[in-house]
Amino acid sequence: MRALIASRPKGSLPAVAEKIEYWTQHGRQTLYLLVSFLPVGDGRERAVEFFMPVGQSGQSQQWITASLRRLSLDARGGFLERALADMR
Repeated sequence: MRALIASRPKGSLPAVAEKIEYWTQHGRQTLYLLVSFLPVGDGRERAVEFFMPVGQSGQSQQWITASLRRLSLDARGGFLERALADMR
């Protein structure tokens, strides 16, 4: 988990999509988050990318986009556990 990933591997990576619903002062909001994984051996995978599909990131969701970019950079740098703890 703490190894640095110099660059994203070419091609597609296994990913999981999740539908998230939450409430704001504008009512119920829905978005989809995607997490891509890099196989690391022994059947294990490591999260390396966090993002929302294009077209979902409106002005009210910029904080989500920024948080996901940070998580992606931290995951590639080997600091994902600490970043998640800091975000709590």
